[in-house]
Amino acid sequence: MYYRFILFFIFLSEIGLSQTSVNTEQNVIVGISDVRILERGLSYRWYKDGYFNYQSNISAVNAIKEMPKDIQFMVFAGTWCEKSQELLPRFYKVLDLAGISRQRVTLCFLDRDKRSPQGIENNYSINTTPVFIILQKGVEIGRITETISQSIEADIADLIPTKQ
Repeated sequence: MYYRFILFFIFLSEIGLSQTSVNTEQNVIVGISDVRILERGLSYRWYKDGYFNYQSNISAVNAIKEMPKDIQFMVFAGTWCEKSQELLPRFYKVLDLAGISRQRVTLCFLDRDKRSPQGIENNYSINTTPVFIILQKGVEIGRITETISQSIEADIADLIPTKQ
């Protein structure tokens, strides 16, 4: 009986981990995922290059360090999308420099039709990539859609409320 419980638990955990699929022919990731899939993947050199080569705006990073603890991010990106390839590594570098836990980010990769298996994009009216949505207590307080006006970190800093 004990072994059946363990096998059942392993089965359930495998189902939970299968939220992401990868089209190996085109290296397109689809679904809710962790950015580590890009960091570890040999086919996503653009991520590592973008992360390590980005020079951030330190004053904006410092402002992000001070953001309230109830701020979360919902990010929609496409591994096939040039703007996602440019902005996603910068976003994660800024979070890392600001000491913001990656646990506060939900990353959802979309296919070329801007769809994911979970359909979560439908809740946010997503029709382009990348989109960085800032949530406070689960409510959207701002978003950056595809283009930035200053830098990813300055645009985020402009959207987040100051600590109270």
